[in-house]
Amino acid sequence: MGIKMEELEIVVLKRIDDMKDEIIKFHQQIIQIPSENPTGK
Repeated sequence: MGIKMEELEIVVLKRIDDMKDEIIKFHQQIIQIPSENPTGK
């Protein structure tokens, strides 16, 4: 019959929760990359 939207939402949210440490680390690394055009210069 297929997957219900509620079931899909649960699967997606669980996957995000399982990957939260990896997601946070990724964003921390991106923030550390120097800008090509930093403000104030």
